[in-house]
Amino acid sequence: MQPVRMLLIDEGGFQRELQDDGMPLVPGQQVIWIHRPQRPLRKPRPVAAEVVQVSSLRVRIRVRTASGETMLRWVHPKNLRARAPDEPVYPYPESS
Repeated sequence: MQPVRMLLIDEGGFQRELQDDGMPLVPGQQVIWIHRPQRPLRKPRPVAAEVVQVSSLRVRIRVRTASGETMLRWVHPKNLRARAPDEPVYPYPESS
């Protein structure tokens, strides 16, 4: 027996497969976002984040910049993981 594939059809008529990665996300949860800057190409950075909202395709998180400004971002759940207590993290990079 094959696993059941769950599909979501968005407003544009595109099918997207919903994947259950096993990590339940709830608002208020402290997580690590693996941020991959696009330009200039840099290594991925672990950014401290807090889950704000969970939808069927994306998760809204709250991150802080080095200057203390709060920003909201929609990210894919596969780029999030649980935060370890003593794990070093970085602030969200500020746009220059």
